[in-house]
Amino acid sequence: MINLALFAPPALVFTAYSIAILRWGRVKHGLLLLAFFGLTFPVWVVLGWYGGAYIVGYIGLLTPGPPWRIQSEHALMFAAITLCGVTTALVFLAITRSKLLLLLVSGVSVATGLLLWPLENSGMPGLIVLHAVWHGGVAASLFWWARARRRDAFVSHGHCLHCDYDLAGLPTRRCPECGQAIWTKPRRWRRWSPPQVNRR
Repeated sequence: MINLALFAPPALVFTAYSIAILRWGRVKHGLLLLAFFGLTFPVWVVLGWYGGAYIVGYIGLLTPGPPWRIQSEHALMFAAITLCGVTTALVFLAITRSKLLLLLVSGVSVATGLLLWPLENSGMPGLIVLHAVWHGGVAASLFWWARARRRDAFVSHGHCLHCDYDLAGLPTRRCPECGQAIWTKPRRWRRWSPPQVNRR
C-alpha cells in the first residue's frame, strides 16, 4: 500500500510551480481548478493506484484477486503513474485548451513510469528520482507552453517581446527602446514582418 505522506509535499510543490507558470503565461481562468487538483493530488494517487491495479489485472499481468494481493509491483506502479499523469494532462487541457501540452505531460508520465525498472530496489533515492523527473518534465512543458503564449500575446498587441514597448506604427524592424528585432508568428511559419501589422 502507498504512503500518502510521501506525496503531500510534492503536491504542494506541484501546485505552487504550475500556478506560478500559468499566471506568468497570462492564464487567468481555471487556476482554482488547478489549485484544487494539486492540493488533492494524494487522493488522485490512491485512485490511480487502484485503477492501475484493475487495469493491469484485466490484461493478465497479475494473478487474479483483489488489488492488495498484487505481485507485480512494477506493472502496478507504471499503470498508476500513467493514470495520474494522464489525469494531470487532462486538467491542463481543460485550462489551456492545448492538445500538445496534453501529449507532452502524458509522455512525461509514461517515461517516468518506464524508469521504474532501472530503479528497481533503489528505495527512497529512486522515489526522489521519479519525483524529480516527473515534476521537472511537467514544469518544462508548462514553461514552454506559457512562454509561447506570452510571446504571442505580446506580438498580437503590438508590443516588444523584450521590453513591452508599444511598436504600433513604427517604420523599423527593431525596437527603438531596446534595439531587439521584431518578430511576428503567422499560421504555419515564422518570418520577419514590418511592425505596421502589429497594431492594437
